[in-house]
Amino acid sequence: MLKGIVIPVDWKKDGAVVAVAISTNKEDEFLVEKEGCGEDLLNHIHAEVEVRGILSIGNDGKRIKITEYKICRTWK
Repeated sequence: MLKGIVIPVDWKKDGAVVAVAISTNKEDEFLVEKEGCGEDLLNHIHAEVEVRGILSIGNDGKRIKITEYKICRTWK
């Protein structure tokens, strides 16, 4: 399980967020894959979340394919 904040990491030209990552309190950042529940998190930018999923490390950094998540706190 990872706990952290959903942060935007890629945008369309019009400013719409198209990719997010989970930033942990240890300053690790995990790019969220769109498969699984990942695309759902596009609607929860800056929310504190707990996520479970499959972690991988590649040339482009750490990634997670989220299988389940829980919103712990939202910031409005």
